Amino acid sequence: MRMKQFILCLAVLTAAGIACAAKPTLPEGFVLNAIDGIARQDKVDKDLWTFSTDAELKYMKTIFPSGIPLKVLASGGLDQIRAFAKENSEVRIKIWGILTLYRKENFLFPIQVMPLVEPEKAAPTPAPVETVPATDPNSTDSEVIPSDIMKLLQSQSKIDLAQISEMTAATRADSSMISKAGYITLGETRQFQPDGFGRKVETADFVLLPCLTLEKTEDALARAMGRYRYTISGILSQSQGRQYLLLYRAQRTYSNGNFTP
Repeated sequence: MRMKQFILCLAVLTAAGIACAAKPTLPEGFVLNAIDGIARQDKVDKDLWTFSTDAELKYMKTIFPSGIPLKVLASGGLDQIRAFAKENSEVRIKIWGILTLYRKENFLFPIQVMPLVEPEKAAPTPAPVETVPATDPNSTDSEVIPSDIMKLLQSQSKIDLAQISEMTAATRADSSMISKAGYITLGETRQFQPDGFGRKVETADFVLLPCLTLEKTEDALARAMGRYRYTISGILSQSQGRQYLLLYRAQRTYSNGNFTP
């Protein structure tokens, strides 16, 4: 009986390990440069959108297969996706952005989004007539563009310029926050609140987006005693009236006894 339980547990752990290994991760900062794919709204969490690429992504020996959904981070780019989708639950887009890595999972921070239109269905064409290859290199009967390359060019999605011109909601451009001191709080949402040692500063809280820098900071705070100030740098973005911050640097600030921590 114990042997059966042991074998069952081993099978479950093995299956879990295979499932984890089946979803590779790309390094933080991996760039998506004009990548086509489909953005979809989650059926349960309507605020959650994912993006699935048409083509696989490659980095050295790591291959991220096409079709695997990447969670889209809250940002101005996500607002663009919502605007292009309108009332639909999915939309084809071309996207520029970067990947983040948090707790062994990749997330997508979109920087620029363009809507795509599906290519029109081609009318049926007659079967090609077989011809004898021309021996003269200057002959006009020779094929200038191979048929397989021509088929690929004809099937590529095009940017929907009409939909861009119709979009009335202007998306505020992302900006940078450089060497700002403040506190990082770990609650239901991770937030950064600027502080100026008693000087008058903005009181807005910035929701921290999942990334490798946030993961390392969380681990450090979990081992710490008390409340510590950090000097951070990152990318600021707005989505649906809230302010979000993608960290790329977070360093603990030491007061050397001159100020309270």
